[in-house]
Amino acid sequence: MVQKLSNLLRFLLSSSESQSQIHQADIDLREACLVCGIVLIDSPLYKQLRVCPGCKFHYGLSARDRIESLIDPGSFKEINRSIASIGSISTSSESTYIARLSADQKRTGLYEAIVTGVCSIGGSPTTLIVLDFGFMGGSISAVVGEKVALAFEHASKRKLPIVAVLTSGGSRVHEGLLSLLQMGKITVSYERFSEKKLPLISVLANPTTGQAFASLANLADITLAEPGAIIGFSTARTIKESVGKSNDLAINNAESQLSNGMLDSIIDRTELNETLATLLDLTNPEFRLSYRKKTKRNQTPLPKQRAWQSVGLARHTKRPTSIDYINRIVLNFFELKGDRASGEDPAIVGGLGHLGGQTVMIIGQERGNENNDNVNDGMTSPAGFRKAVRLMKLADKFEIPVITLIDTPGPNQGSQSEMEGLGHSIATTMSIMASLNVPTIAAIIGQGGSEGALALGIADRVLMMQNAIYTAMAPEEAADIMFGKSTSNEEVAESLRLTAADCLELNMVDEIVGEPITAAHESPDAAARQLRRIILINLTDIGNWSSFRRSRRRYRKFRQIGEFTKIMGAQHELQKSPINYTDASMSNPSKVSGSKFHFQETDSLEKIDVQRHTDRRPED
Repeated sequence: MVQKLSNLLRFLLSSSESQSQIHQADIDLREACLVCGIVLIDSPLYKQLRVCPGCKFHYGLSARDRIESLIDPGSFKEINRSIASIGSISTSSESTYIARLSADQKRTGLYEAIVTGVCSIGGSPTTLIVLDFGFMGGSISAVVGEKVALAFEHASKRKLPIVAVLTSGGSRVHEGLLSLLQMGKITVSYERFSEKKLPLISVLANPTTGQAFASLANLADITLAEPGAIIGFSTARTIKESVGKSNDLAINNAESQLSNGMLDSIIDRTELNETLATLLDLTNPEFRLSYRKKTKRNQTPLPKQRAWQSVGLARHTKRPTSIDYINRIVLNFFELKGDRASGEDPAIVGGLGHLGGQTVMIIGQERGNENNDNVNDGMTSPAGFRKAVRLMKLADKFEIPVITLIDTPGPNQGSQSEMEGLGHSIATTMSIMASLNVPTIAAIIGQGGSEGALALGIADRVLMMQNAIYTAMAPEEAADIMFGKSTSNEEVAESLRLTAADCLELNMVDEIVGEPITAAHESPDAAARQLRRIILINLTDIGNWSSFRRSRRRYRKFRQIGEFTKIMGAQHELQKSPINYTDASMSNPSKVSGSKFHFQETDSLEKIDVQRHTDRRPED
């Protein structure tokens, strides 16, 4: 183990490091930190978790030690321990391979580079998969692949989540194609496991490369990593060669993978047990909201205010942002990051948490404040929309309600966004949200600007804060386009009908959430309390509906937008001769009364009863 760690450190050390210094580091490994030189021999943190108390460098742990550091004491029971391959590929170096296997078995006390079993973490029953880098570099052999598949099957049968802790240096080249095809075995086993709507959480330690990274690591629903870990498909040797040729910095470490959208979080080993316990609790929802006493509610009359005043309040620099509300209304919030494709957009913040005791997936557009100016004022990029889609799909898989907090002037329309597929990402986000089988609530908390807002607004219930705005474009932009700046921004704001009262009157939102008299930025705690209460009420309402009923209601809600009786003047210039409008599927013509035309839908569309849609207690 000492030798393998020193080999890894050779990659991390600068090229000017002499071989004698590296050799001295090998000798001093158990006495002094190889990175900062601090004395380790008397450190309880190093003895227990192999973490330097000075620089926090994470040294390697054996599979048994990792298990003990994660589980509830005495809860681990190993499964499928004694499994051996009887069909390994014969090679010219077979005897050497067998001798190496035997030596590693004697040295580590393991049959192979993997330990699987069942345990509890934070009281949650769990299936555990742990690779051991000390056994032939944690490489994927036929036996490792078989034990992973058996663990998936065991977890599926007992309906248990899986936590996989990975340290692997690549493929087991001694077994050739048989080793490679274990990736296929692991993948099909995971798909069968995933059909049970159970979570797979992967923890990537130093290093995680090759086959393990391209299968078990990236199939996970939630992916964590230890600080400074080398993570990526390519091995350290390949990366070093590439860096030597291009003079670029190596990108395959935990920190760069996080910034590139491939990880959810980097967790220190000292916090890993608590983090896994929280995630297992959040991804296994056991409770659902219900009324203790249901009373009829009416929309509280709100004072009328001018549209431009609402614009100013919605844009106020001290107005609470999404993360401000999340921190106030959600417990045990765990942020999930990355779109798993190209990047991490801080303008979208989302993750799992408890709201009223029920697990929810909350996704918000974060515009930032004077202390956080790297979020581009909440203008969402394609990576942000893709991250939102990923979180929505996770919520659908785990049957967790989705709550979105909308606060953006619009999508990020830069050239980079266009190259990354901005239009496609917006359309995909709307499509996925419209098709979710779980309850969905959207709350406009600040600026609801154009397509950037609508992408997160295709929900069962749409709420709107009293001083928020919802508009197709900013008043300043509308004034320039429609009136050539001949009309003031204040007048244009009135014509856009962007206030909460206007949106409620137009049936664009379902309910207005009142704010404190002095507005949300003056009393964010009071504003959050009111928002939390209205979300809980609506979540309780729609949470008791069947998925079929939710889908039908959601369709009706957006299908009827703009479906009104049209009023046309008697002296209409474009139609001088009377025409009878006839329903294509009915023998009776549509009614014509004076200047009002009443349209009927054909049988190909579901008939919409507006009164039934707006009634909170329908018969269906």
